[in-house]
Amino acid sequence: MNIILLDEGDDPERASAAFRGKVSFEDYKRDNYIGTPAQIADHIHSLAEAGIDYVIAYFPRVAYDQTMLRCFA
Repeated sequence: MNIILLDEGDDPERASAAFRGKVSFEDYKRDNYIGTPAQIADHIHSLAEAGIDYVIAYFPRVAYDQTMLRCFA
């Protein structure tokens, strides 16, 4: 699961612009999870309730900036 973590009040389209390049926001959000840590946690909990045993999380540019990874942890 590709994740873009937002701060409370961030505009998802603007916050994801650097990661999605020329891909439209609508297309990008179809294949990626964009939200606050609480929203992403709720989504992962719903997956667990549906029977998912684990997820593999990927954060764009994590090799250069670990801010989202640290917040997720």
